[in-house]
Amino acid sequence: MQSLFSTLREELQLPTKKIEYFISFIESIIQKESVNLDQIAGIINPKNTKKSNYRILQRFFKDFNLIFTYFSKLLMRFIPEGKRILIIDRTEWKEINIFFLCVEYQGVGIPILWECLDKKGCTNTLERIDLLQDYLNIFGKESINYLTADREFIGRDWFNWLNSQGIKFLIRIKSNFILKNDFSYKKKVKGIFRYYSPKTKILKLFGTELRIMGKRINSKDLLIVATNSDELALEDYSTRWLIESMFSCFKKRGFDLESIKMTDNYKIDKLIAFISITYCWCIKAGKIFKTKDSKIRKDTGYSRKSTFKIGLESVSISIIQKHSKPKKYLKFINVFEPHSNESSHFVVA
Repeated sequence: MQSLFSTLREELQLPTKKIEYFISFIESIIQKESVNLDQIAGIINPKNTKKSNYRILQRFFKDFNLIFTYFSKLLMRFIPEGKRILIIDRTEWKEINIFFLCVEYQGVGIPILWECLDKKGCTNTLERIDLLQDYLNIFGKESINYLTADREFIGRDWFNWLNSQGIKFLIRIKSNFILKNDFSYKKKVKGIFRYYSPKTKILKLFGTELRIMGKRINSKDLLIVATNSDELALEDYSTRWLIESMFSCFKKRGFDLESIKMTDNYKIDKLIAFISITYCWCIKAGKIFKTKDSKIRKDTGYSRKSTFKIGLESVSISIIQKHSKPKKYLKFINVFEPHSNESSHFVVA
């Protein structure tokens, strides 16, 4: 456990007892495949009653002070240095609305920053700028390759701010937008891209000259993106779907996030932090086991299970067997070591 313990202590600057409970909590999430506190209370400390564990968990979430800048740096340790693709999106259910910023890492989305919104529905320009500014303050503009997002994340002021910061973007736009040029040309997006063959146009949207790329997906749907870069292609937009896959892992395919009964945003923010580190642990372990043990479907050429699911099952088994097979458990713990060779043993870049 020393590698995980040392990493958490180094990055989060927490007392020993808090770190030990933190580790017990994320191990319980993996074993139960749930973040529902009622289920976690049943296993987190077998020496206590379930009722006692539940009260301790409630106090833990109330009193646990987490500096999110430290936590973002911890999550970024899973990703090698270099230019990174940023993905932003929201997930919303019942009264909960969370705005995420992820970084692409070897075909998966890694959560780095998030904000629980005190409202339903879409983000506004200020909320987007605040989250991106947090990223810039921690990691710097030079760490960004480009930003990608869905149709929600559009607008004149938003595009102007991204341009002013020198951030390349690739964002999907709506088919009813009006595109213009410097002359009298004016046409709706869906009129320009009504045929199946891909097109690229240099036109103005919200008064800003952009490359507009698109194609018809089927008889009803268009895929149209806008970019301020000459280097990005329509195919690069596929990276955006990684955040949707991450949401799925946080919910029904993994940790059952939608089952929580929390309503206080400050508690949910902390819970997302715990889920994020647990998710990253499973992803790193899954990448190792996917190349070693996973079965490939003959009809598709892909693994029968996702990287996340392979890792989740593998780490869960190692936790159950950590006393009988401590060496195996320690190998999984080593995924928290930074800047090491992933291909040789269970470690993290």
